[in-house]
Amino acid sequence: MNLIQSRTFPFAIGIFCGAFLLFQVQPMIGKFILPWFGGGPGVWTSCMVFFQLLLLAGYAYAHALTRWLPLRAQTFIHLALIAVAIVFLPIIPSESWKPSLNTDPRLQILLVLTATVGAPYFVLSATGPLLQHWFSLAKPGASPYRLYALSNLGSLLALLSYPFFFEVEFSRTTQAQIWGIGLVAYGLACVACSRQLNYHTGQSAESPVEASPATDLDVETPTLNLVLWMVLPACASSLLLAVTNKVSQDVAVFPMLWIGPLAVYLLSFILCFDTRRWYRRAPFAAFLAVTVGAACWALHSGDGLSMSMQLLIYGSVLAAGCMTCHGELYLLRPPARDLTRFYLLISTGGAAGGLFVGLAAPALFNDFFELHGTLFAIVLLLLITWWYRPLGERLGRLRWPAAVVCGLGLLILGWQLLLQATYARSIVVEKTRNFYGVLTVLKEEPHQATSPKRTLSHGTTTHGLQMVHPGLEKQPTTYYGRSSGIGLALRVQSQPIRRIGVIGLGVGTLAAYTRTGDVVRVYEINPDVVRMAYSHFTYLSNALGRIEIVIGDGRLSLEREEAQGFDILALDAFSSDAIPVHLLTREAFEIYRKHLKPGGILAVHITNRHLELEPVLGNASKSMGTFASLVAHAEPADRWWLLSSRWVLIADDPKTLQAPPIAAVASELRLQEERIPLWTDDRAAIWPTIRF
Repeated sequence: MNLIQSRTFPFAIGIFCGAFLLFQVQPMIGKFILPWFGGGPGVWTSCMVFFQLLLLAGYAYAHALTRWLPLRAQTFIHLALIAVAIVFLPIIPSESWKPSLNTDPRLQILLVLTATVGAPYFVLSATGPLLQHWFSLAKPGASPYRLYALSNLGSLLALLSYPFFFEVEFSRTTQAQIWGIGLVAYGLACVACSRQLNYHTGQSAESPVEASPATDLDVETPTLNLVLWMVLPACASSLLLAVTNKVSQDVAVFPMLWIGPLAVYLLSFILCFDTRRWYRRAPFAAFLAVTVGAACWALHSGDGLSMSMQLLIYGSVLAAGCMTCHGELYLLRPPARDLTRFYLLISTGGAAGGLFVGLAAPALFNDFFELHGTLFAIVLLLLITWWYRPLGERLGRLRWPAAVVCGLGLLILGWQLLLQATYARSIVVEKTRNFYGVLTVLKEEPHQATSPKRTLSHGTTTHGLQMVHPGLEKQPTTYYGRSSGIGLALRVQSQPIRRIGVIGLGVGTLAAYTRTGDVVRVYEINPDVVRMAYSHFTYLSNALGRIEIVIGDGRLSLEREEAQGFDILALDAFSSDAIPVHLLTREAFEIYRKHLKPGGILAVHITNRHLELEPVLGNASKSMGTFASLVAHAEPADRWWLLSSRWVLIADDPKTLQAPPIAAVASELRLQEERIPLWTDDRAAIWPTIRF
């Protein structure tokens, strides 16, 4: 190995290893805490805000270190911080961090992440700019930007390997232990980098920092460049989180659907910062125009599109937007002397985009309008960067056609924003948004019926419907008709007084089945759902039995309570069309089983557009030694207030499910154990259950 190769190798290993660990920890720690905070998309968004803020802190630390300290001091301080980070191993959150109060989870998520992975993540986040700066000193005249591409390649491999290898092959605890070994290996690589650097530069501890080329800032950088160094990555970061929110709310909250968009985001960094040839303005302008138009169509279509079509459209617009932002960013890159400030401002923009989607957007908007706004901003920003010639390559003959394309895109997006904001305003009774998603109450008059209806939607999915005509308001509707699985289970449990548990309130439709003396105990994580169920619907207020409401995650609440002795426990806790995975693991079913009386029935609603959950329930029932039946009921079209449904009924006693009303329509569950193994808290491979 020649001298240059020997100087490059430890830096390449250190940067790659640091980036791999940095992005491997994100889905891993997210999976640890996801069940504690309801399992909704907001958990991942809050995690991303934390990671982006700490990444900003790491870049600021690297910038300060290289700007104001001698080289020997830089290496000593960074190696010392690595040693401190190793003390925090293993990065397994303590059970004491489980939430006990029914408050907004964002702050508690940030606190548990700080206590668990704060120190290691901070040290790793400084790796890219710090080691690239050291590399520029060890190899003067060589561009460090390909090492930035290598860093993003390590990040991408970490993300892709997690759902397909680490999540499948290892438990969460083992994953954390392997990650800790990786952190030690990273520390050794940094030691090798510091030895190489100090040997080849010959800089002593007393050498003045002003001699470093990274701090020779005699050439003034244009102010507009500095602004764009922040705004371009801010738009890319905002688009990443907005797309992730969109695909997560309607499918499921699990690492693969977080990792996919993040992988696209990182791949755009890799390509753009590897070499100039990957990004060409004209082709990507056309790509952006097409994908933005497709995204507008998809947003207008709502839940009418298949999951594969949604993933294709939103993934494409994410790729187009990120390549545009990062490609323009690469065109504005500074010389090596300004490298750490460049990365610091990139990180500042990324954090700003994350804060906008994670914190500002839920406060500003009552729907997921941040996706519309971000796309609008990207097209506008592209027009600005193309128009001002000092900021990049000249367009020549393409200048005016490009302006026309961008202007047309702006008009389309503006029209789409207005359409989305005003759509169905005349029938919207109330719309609200919080950490758990968007809730909308609509009052409509179906053309095929004389009775008006009032519906509650969570995201794009109907979560309850009530007819408001006198005499019809007590009629069970949607998935809870008398011939549905839950309707049959309630008919079988015909004792004079019943105790019924429900995880997931909706509009309180099951209260229509109560008789005098019945007790219905409902577990609902979203307080806005409870408020809307009482203020806009009458199922709860008209119930003949007693209604008890418990605010909080259903599984965590039941875990803390004494055995409730339910005759029936209904599980219907969907978040839009996605069900929180932690509610369907074997450990969760053992908790539910504890709260059932002998002869009781656990009724699980699995009607779903995107996930095949029947084998998941079958595996769980088999592992517990219980008996399970599937009740798939198709409602006739003329009964518009009812929807076809699929319920799985589970009982300890097979005679319970052999009662005539159930036995006449029930079927056995398909297990498919080879393709879809048993879900546990440590291992829940959701990918095989997805319907494309």
